[in-house]
Amino acid sequence: MFGDKKGLSAEVKFSVNSVYDAFSNKWNDFDHDKLSWIDTWSELLSTYSIKSINKALEHCINNLNRAPSAFEFRTYCQRHHNNQCMDTPIVSKQEENARRIIELSKEIGCETLSELQDACLIAASIAATKTNREVDIEWDENAIDIHFLSRARMFAYESVYWADDAENNKGYWADILKLPELK
Repeated sequence: MFGDKKGLSAEVKFSVNSVYDAFSNKWNDFDHDKLSWIDTWSELLSTYSIKSINKALEHCINNLNRAPSAFEFRTYCQRHHNNQCMDTPIVSKQEENARRIIELSKEIGCETLSELQDACLIAASIAATKTNREVDIEWDENAIDIHFLSRARMFAYESVYWADDAENNKGYWADILKLPELK
């Protein structure tokens, strides 16, 4: 039933198959080649116990509004293995930096969130220009469009999940994205 990845535990593959089935039942947009996905995830999760995999699955099904990435799922397995809290949001360095920028926005002179957005876009444009010039990549209007559209799309999609989490008072951005209560 599964690809021939020697050395991988049949129990892990069986467990990962259950993860796949649970994800596809829970999230309608979970659309992956099943055998390839199971082979890949079985390799990534081969160092974790079946109990850790099952606890990570349980956490994801009960607490996430989308299927986790392989990195996120491994993090939940590791947290279970280390007896750490599964509810703590998984946060990237970029998200931590973005939070600091938002929290400092008033101090650096941004009076509105719109001004902050423009300042961040200008900073991103300058940083991208410098990076591309340093490695001698042609930087023109077409390159700019491709670069920013793909990156903006990636974070914009994530922001939908962050907003959904905030609605449920969950996630790293809950305190910032929570709308004030109407009186």
